[in-house]
Amino acid sequence: MNMTLGGVLFDKDGTLIDFHQTWLPAYQSAASLVADWGDEAVDVRRLLVAGGFNEQSGRFDPGSVLACGSGREIAQLWADMVCQPLERVRRCIEAEFGRVAADAPVAAVDLPVLLTALRDRGLQLGVATMDSEALAHQTLATLGVRDSFDFVCGYDSGYGEKPGPGMVEAFCASTGLCTAQVMVVGDTSHDMCMGRAAGVAYNVGVLTGASTVEDLKPFADTVLNDIGELITLLESGLRQ
Repeated sequence: MNMTLGGVLFDKDGTLIDFHQTWLPAYQSAASLVADWGDEAVDVRRLLVAGGFNEQSGRFDPGSVLACGSGREIAQLWADMVCQPLERVRRCIEAEFGRVAADAPVAAVDLPVLLTALRDRGLQLGVATMDSEALAHQTLATLGVRDSFDFVCGYDSGYGEKPGPGMVEAFCASTGLCTAQVMVVGDTSHDMCMGRAAGVAYNVGVLTGASTVEDLKPFADTVLNDIGELITLLESGLRQ
């Protein structure tokens, strides 16, 4: 592949961390709190299913709000279902997400080893998530890798939301890179479409989130099992 790579912008949930192992417990816990505010017809199951959880497979629809929506979008969906103010629900679920997911994330791979290897190659690294910026920092700190990243942003950082290009553009403004020097790595079509909208050099999909190969193939330049395969990909012909 004939390109000069200067930076990698990672999604967080489903990419740096295993999505289902980390977020299913968090969503179940948050939904149990929100359900208490609704009538008896609204229970945890209904909140999760409305958000995109498939009870038969035990997985989330890759295009659903729980798989790729922002914390605000999740709060809006559930607030409407229990007839509560958006901000009350948002504050409640973000506190619970912090307690359950950000304090106990399950890394997709050995992150310190991978990130050190990428930085040793001279790459600048960033995180762009539809979680809040505060919870992103909390998660990375829990994993012991916060200092490995040059840039971190969330849906509430002021750069817009996926699949728009704003998060990539902010990463470039922060690092001095141009978009054609950036690789985007993520687990959803929203991540890949963000990369395309920004004109990045390369879009890499991974299978540690809600999406399958078939979901990602139309949007990604390549699909890996997990981010641990990035070094092999770089050594296969991506020019730095």
